[in-house]
Amino acid sequence: MSFQLIGAPLKLGADIDGLDRSIKEFINYNKCYYSQIQTVKVEVNQDVYTNNLKHLVPIAKYCNKIAKITNQLTKDGVFPLTIGGDHAVSIGTVAGVSKDRKIAVYWIDAHGDFNTGKTTTTGHIHGMPLAALAGFGDSKLVNCYYPGPKVLLNDIVMFGSRDFDQKEKELIKQNNVIYYPAKHLTRNNIERALNESYTRLSDDIDGIHISLDLDVLDPVVCPGVSVPVANGFTLRELEVTIRALFRTRKVTSVDIVEYNPKFDRDDATAKILDDTIKLVKQLNQKYNED
Repeated sequence: MSFQLIGAPLKLGADIDGLDRSIKEFINYNKCYYSQIQTVKVEVNQDVYTNNLKHLVPIAKYCNKIAKITNQLTKDGVFPLTIGGDHAVSIGTVAGVSKDRKIAVYWIDAHGDFNTGKTTTTGHIHGMPLAALAGFGDSKLVNCYYPGPKVLLNDIVMFGSRDFDQKEKELIKQNNVIYYPAKHLTRNNIERALNESYTRLSDDIDGIHISLDLDVLDPVVCPGVSVPVANGFTLRELEVTIRALFRTRKVTSVDIVEYNPKFDRDDATAKILDDTIKLVKQLNQKYNED
């Protein structure tokens, strides 16, 4: 299956400088990507708050644009890998991939990203994409690209999470969302946890979308993220997770988000992003050959 890199340098969902330079700085790190990444331009806007959400209108518009691109790629038999930029872009990628198939979503992230306008303490939409994909929150986000939820609650798996807002955690528990905290995962039991999670998914899913926030990694090894959280994955634990998911032969698409060069040190995070892209490309070729 052929492969396309999409650059999504969105910072509006986090409202943190540096995310808007993610793709440009990554290409500067490895210039071979200049001709490989299709960057989707973010429009300048004056929007502030709408319905208690910051930059709602331009984010919704941008996610619809991303959704249209990823949907067309999957229709053409191309594997989309989207690089961000803040995690709000995943509203668009998942909407595009899920329009024509039933998917499960593995949300590999230090945070739950399950806030809504009613639970948020900041109004930042990068803390809301998973809730929106499940059908909770503002209609402009929930109805991205096509009306309604993009994934069933029992087909969502949070992996490596360790930082939740209180009301967000209550919403997750009320809806029985599957999550595996980082403190319960080590290299030795990651595959066991993933195997358990597969048994809880719908029998008829025909795709898995991996949404990887680089802050799932411990900030000691991966400093270039917007909202670092201590006690995260090692590089080896992340690799084990990605390899195990690809062995299902159902991975259709991947996001790698929240790369923020402003906070990187000695290009450590740029190298992790580069290595992870190469790993995904290798595994896509190995497990998704026609």
